[in-house]
Amino acid sequence: MLRCLLFAILTCLFTSTHAQKVILEEIKNLIKEQSQTTSFPDSLYQKNDWDTFEELPISNAIIDWDNIDYGLMNAAIFYATNKYRKQKRREAFLFDHSLRDAAFLHSYLMVQQSFFGHINRKSSKFKTPDKRVELFSDERSATVGENITEVFLLNYTTGTNFRAGEENERLKYYVNDTELQKLTYWQIAKNAVQHWAKSKNHKKNMLNKNFSYLGCAGFIDFRTFNNKKEIPKIKATQVFGG
Repeated sequence: MLRCLLFAILTCLFTSTHAQKVILEEIKNLIKEQSQTTSFPDSLYQKNDWDTFEELPISNAIIDWDNIDYGLMNAAIFYATNKYRKQKRREAFLFDHSLRDAAFLHSYLMVQQSFFGHINRKSSKFKTPDKRVELFSDERSATVGENITEVFLLNYTTGTNFRAGEENERLKYYVNDTELQKLTYWQIAKNAVQHWAKSKNHKKNMLNKNFSYLGCAGFIDFRTFNNKKEIPKIKATQVFGG
């Protein structure tokens, strides 16, 4: 119900100051709702590191597209990033819920407003990474960094020919005659980090010694669902703070 309301609101005038305030309030409500239903509340960040998270049964559960645990997804991206940091002999990032909320805001709006980039040209209130962080934090971070990516929800390799067929009112995707399988939360998170690690600037952010805090969030791009020409995917964001 709440998601339908949000979708309706976000189709209105994004440039309106009042509309942007309404959007922000509704997104904050959605974040609150997620915090109450997730299997990985914020309190668990202090009780886990990447290697314990990696072994959790919930982390290795296949994502149910009809009932996505966004809190768990966000945590998976956070811990996959810290695993990469460990491999590169860097200190682990500390979790920051304000950065996570800013990351969720951006991932959500990239889906709703149909764009992909660091600058939101459709909503001035949400235009830049530092502006988005300020909406959720009373303290201004000296430095803010951001990475974004798109990750498939199936074991699909970009550029591979595929076909989609309907079965029991659901699309299934195939490469040759092999059905593409849904991924787990941890697999999707690791794929996201691998994407960033292949880019010089994104890798630089992940390994930057001036960043101590991190918040991550993803949002399913529902526009790629029930679409025979696209593989379902998620838009994901990392937000770094000094």
